[in-house]
Amino acid sequence: MSMRDLRAEHAGLEEELESLRQRRSNIPARMLELRQRLCQELSLDEEAVPFAGELLQVHEQETDWEGAIERLLHNFGLSLLVPEAHYRAVAGWVDRSHLRGRLVYYRVREPRSSEPPALHPESLVRKIAIRPDSAFYAWLEQELGRRFDYACTRDLETFRREDRAITPAGQIKAGGDRHEKDDRHRIDDRSRFVLGWSNEAKIAALQEDDLPRFEARFKELLNENTIREIANFNAQLNKERAQIRERIATINASLFDIDYNSGRYIELVADTTTDPEVRDFREQLRACTEDTVTGSEDAQYNERKFLQVRAIIERFVASVGFVHGEGGCFSLLRHLSIEAYHAEKAIRRAATSG
Repeated sequence: MSMRDLRAEHAGLEEELESLRQRRSNIPARMLELRQRLCQELSLDEEAVPFAGELLQVHEQETDWEGAIERLLHNFGLSLLVPEAHYRAVAGWVDRSHLRGRLVYYRVREPRSSEPPALHPESLVRKIAIRPDSAFYAWLEQELGRRFDYACTRDLETFRREDRAITPAGQIKAGGDRHEKDDRHRIDDRSRFVLGWSNEAKIAALQEDDLPRFEARFKELLNENTIREIANFNAQLNKERAQIRERIATINASLFDIDYNSGRYIELVADTTTDPEVRDFREQLRACTEDTVTGSEDAQYNERKFLQVRAIIERFVASVGFVHGEGGCFSLLRHLSIEAYHAEKAIRRAATSG
């Protein structure tokens, strides 16, 4: 992942947080915008066609199962519930509209039975609350029992015995034979949670959990990319210095064959510079890269290391001719300077917004 990718991820997180602060739903902003379009064009109240996730939430005492439940009910939670009275209009709008995404909706009719479904004693459904004042309560109660009556099992021996079961880690067993575990996202990644009729917990979690994770990834990226590029730059400097010495040696070999005066010849001496700025710059490079070989995490991940890298980059930013020059070792840091500048702005902004 590049600095640009990291900035894009952080910008997306900030955008989602800003959207969450302006509403109470945990449904992603893009899905809410799709419903808003539908309701505006059909003159419907948005509360008339809720997402299933807006009417369901995990009981407070069942938080250790929250990740597994969110993972299993994720797609269902993003489904739109359409009452029978609006079904014809919604079906027509969906068919003639380019949704720029995917939408699943359910035609909600009166349940055939008013009796609550029979559930497994350890059913996942028992850990979910349905919004009590919802007009969809009876339908959701029947649908949850029909589709998500999975036994919540904490040990694999019980899991193997059950016909339909789920573990806290998110492994799912259905129909006795089919098993699934989807770890494309962390099971505790609250940015993907969609259940609940209040989003205060999601906002708090994103602010408290994702910011430190963002900072950790930034430090990792600083180590893997920025410091490595500084080390490469230092190596390139040493290589070019060696090439200069080789060329001087070649010139000196030719000069040796030319008599300057009887018994004398001219020799060019490659002397170390006495310029204090050059010496100071090389000392900065040495200090910045001295720990990269040992792999010391403490040395690479601390604030001092970042400040050393930034000092070198700022030196190039101040020297316009070097940063924007073409060719040679100085152009090596052009992209690095720009990327690191924006990365630092992002991490500082993230720290203040949390």
